[in-house]
Amino acid sequence: MHAGDQIRFKAHLDRIDDKGASTTGVVQRSTDGGEHWNDVGTIQLMFSHVDNNMSGLEFPEHNFVFSGSFRKLLADAGLEYLYDD
Repeated sequence: MHAGDQIRFKAHLDRIDDKGASTTGVVQRSTDGGEHWNDVGTIQLMFSHVDNNMSGLEFPEHNFVFSGSFRKLLADAGLEYLYDD
């Protein structure tokens, strides 16, 4: 990125229901005041709704989503403040 560059985020909700949701998105950058946009990143996210009552299964009380490898990824990016130890 350089001074004057612009970025924008586009997101699309692909699916949403009682079990979860999925979304896709793109990050774009313009270097000429918004005349032309170039894709610089994409993302696909899936969200799952976990409910002990719906599944009949027992889930741990601790945060099992932020595994050790995901925590390392956050820490390497300087984002370790996003999770609790």
